[in-house]
Amino acid sequence: MRYKKRIGTSTWVAAGVLALAIVGLAVFMMLRAGKPAQNRSVEVIGSETGVLLQEEKLTRECTYGCITFKVGEDWIKVEDKETTFLYPDGQSQYQILGTSELGRYTPEEFFTELVTLYMNEGAEIDVKGLKPLTSYVTADGIEGYVGRITFTKENTYHVEIDVLILPDKDYVVTIAGLCDKDRTLALDVRVITDTITINKETVAVKKAMVEGGESSKEVNVNSCFYDKHTNSLLDLTDSENFKTYLDADNKDGQYVGGTYEVYMGDDAVDKVEAMTFYGLTREEVELTINRAEEGYTLTTGLSYPDSGDKLYSVGRDDFCAMVFNIEYVHDISGNITENKKQPVLYVGFYVEELDMFDMLNCMSFSTYRWERQE
Repeated sequence: MRYKKRIGTSTWVAAGVLALAIVGLAVFMMLRAGKPAQNRSVEVIGSETGVLLQEEKLTRECTYGCITFKVGEDWIKVEDKETTFLYPDGQSQYQILGTSELGRYTPEEFFTELVTLYMNEGAEIDVKGLKPLTSYVTADGIEGYVGRITFTKENTYHVEIDVLILPDKDYVVTIAGLCDKDRTLALDVRVITDTITINKETVAVKKAMVEGGESSKEVNVNSCFYDKHTNSLLDLTDSENFKTYLDADNKDGQYVGGTYEVYMGDDAVDKVEAMTFYGLTREEVELTINRAEEGYTLTTGLSYPDSGDKLYSVGRDDFCAMVFNIEYVHDISGNITENKKQPVLYVGFYVEELDMFDMLNCMSFSTYRWERQE
C-alpha cells in the first residue's frame, strides 16, 4: 500500500463540488430536510414575485460559515442546530440547509441536478413542474438567481426550499421552511432569503496553487473501520490488501477484497487529478479545499441525509483519496468470483476529532463514515 501525506497552507470545508461526482456531495449536503420517501410529490417553481404571506421584520442576525441571515427576535433556536429556528407559533420551522460551490455547472444545470437528486434518492416522486430560475439581487447587492422547490415529505410535512445561486461568487445557498402538510408556513421562505449577505473575502474564488511540504501529522490507516449506517466493516489491517464485509457481524458472509492505496494532502490531490476516468480537475479540488476555512460538516448522501450542524476542523493535509482495486467477490454461499472492474475512487477527509474517514464513493455517490475500531 502506498501511504503518503503532505501538508499545504490552505484548508477545505464540507464536501463541495468536484465535477459531477463531488457536486453530488455538495448537493446531497443541501438535502438536510430529509430523505425523500414513497408517495412524495415534488413541485419546482421559479419565484417571480417573492410575495410574503405575512409582513414581519427580521432583525436578529445569525452567521453560518460566510453568510449572515436574519430571523425574528422571538424565534426559538432549536437545540444543537446552529441554523434551525422555530417560528413563535411552534408550527413552522426554518433552516439554512447548506452552502456549496457552483463548480463547473451553470445555474440552470445545478438547479436541475438538485431536483434530479431529490427524484433519484426517493421512489415514485411526482414532479409537477419545473420553471427556470429568475434573476435576483441579494441584500448586499450581489447579482444571481433564485428558485424554489416545494414538496411534501412522508405524506406528513410540507417543505419549501429557496435555492440561491451566485455565479460571480461560485456559491450556492439553500434555505428551507417546514410545517405540517395541512398547514401553511407562517412566513414565506423568501423573507429569510432576502436578508442574506455574503462575506465577500471568504467566498472569493481562490485559484492559486499551494506548495506542499512534509507534515508532522501521522494517521495510521492499518486498522478496521466501521460504518454504522450500513453495518459494514472496512478491514485495512493488511498494508497491501483490504476486505470490505457487507455485514460486520458475519465475516463468513458476503465481502469483497483486493488491493488498495491511500493518499493524503497534496498527494491525494495529485491522485484525484490523475484518475481522469472520474473527470475531476485539480482546480475543482483546490476550490473545494479552500472552503475548509469556513469549517467542515460531515458529508451527506443516500446513506446519511443529515450532516448535523457541528463544524469540525480539518486541513489540507486531511484531504484523502482512497483507491480500491476490487479483485474478487465472496458471496454468501462461500463462492469466490474474480473481479476486474475499474478501480474505485473514494474522496473525503480524515476527521481527527472523530478518528473517522468521511468518504464519498465517486462511482456510486454512496457516502461512508468509517470510524476506527479498536
